Amino acid sequence: MRRQYKNLIAGLALGSLSLLLTFQLRSLIPMDPGIMLRALKAAGFALVVPGLIPAVLTRNPLALRVPVMGTVNFLFWFGFGWLFATFVTKIAQLRRAIAAVGTSAAPASAERSSSSLGQE
Repeated sequence: MRRQYKNLIAGLALGSLSLLLTFQLRSLIPMDPGIMLRALKAAGFALVVPGLIPAVLTRNPLALRVPVMGTVNFLFWFGFGWLFATFVTKIAQLRRAIAAVGTSAAPASAERSSSSLGQE
């Protein structure tokens, strides 16, 4: 699969997850006694926060409909996931390029060090 599609798939996955959690917002509010479920609900609620920001800015959180919040969440997290995947791809390419330069420069530096020892 091409790299550009991997970035797109990462954005779609994160955006779709936030969209799903937006429509399940009522189940994220009550906290469970178990620490793991509580942590998962907190992480899920954090994914929904970008959609809640327009509701807070309109000063009437109940006026903003769930599909609008879902759209905002999807667009925000799609962009974030796509940019993050692009960043990770670029870092991996840079790491491979540095490793390639390091392995090709190592024999040359070894030759220089051995020739400088022979000159003394």
